[in-house]
Amino acid sequence: MKVAISSDFFTALSKLPKNQLNKTIKLVEKFKNNPRSPGLNYEKLHFADNMHSIRVDGSYRCIVMSPEKDDVYISSIPEKSYL
Repeated sequence: MKVAISSDFFTALSKLPKNQLNKTIKLVEKFKNNPRSPGLNYEKLHFADNMHSIRVDGSYRCIVMSPEKDDVYISSIPEKSYL
């Protein structure tokens, strides 16, 4: 299984408040270790079949493109991450 992180992920990560930054780093480590972990709480996005969000906390989410066939997952943080 492979995990890819979008090129803008680290730029967005650096702009997060410190508390959310630490939570996001922990979430990304969990995601990298097992993108299929049930503890990630994937929530389907309405506008795309293969896109989901993963909760960082009550205000922030990571966006994930999950594969239909392959084992490559791509992660991103939206510019403004709201519920």
